[in-house]
Amino acid sequence: MRRREWPYSSCTLGRFTYALDGALDFSAGWSAHDEFFASWYGGVTSGGGSFYNRSDRIGQEDNHFLWTDATTFSIAPVPEPAGAAMMLAGAALLATAQVRARRRLPG
Repeated sequence: MRRREWPYSSCTLGRFTYALDGALDFSAGWSAHDEFFASWYGGVTSGGGSFYNRSDRIGQEDNHFLWTDATTFSIAPVPEPAGAAMMLAGAALLATAQVRARRRLPG
């Protein structure tokens, strides 16, 4: 018996769009397996739901979750590290310039 060689895990993003009015459209999935023939996979789709499946030599497990009108999604703004680093570098540059300017003044 020839065994198929798969990568141990994979993840896919089918689509993703988000509008400021809160409209969200996405689909994503994942799958993985190990050398002991256990495997798991799942996915999620906006407006539809999500699923998860796990199977091994002992048994199998299936889970399904559905989106309802009560399902909400929100995105909070998070500053990027590069922006924070640039702000700190700018503050340090201004402080250095101010110290040098004070040293030049006759006192």
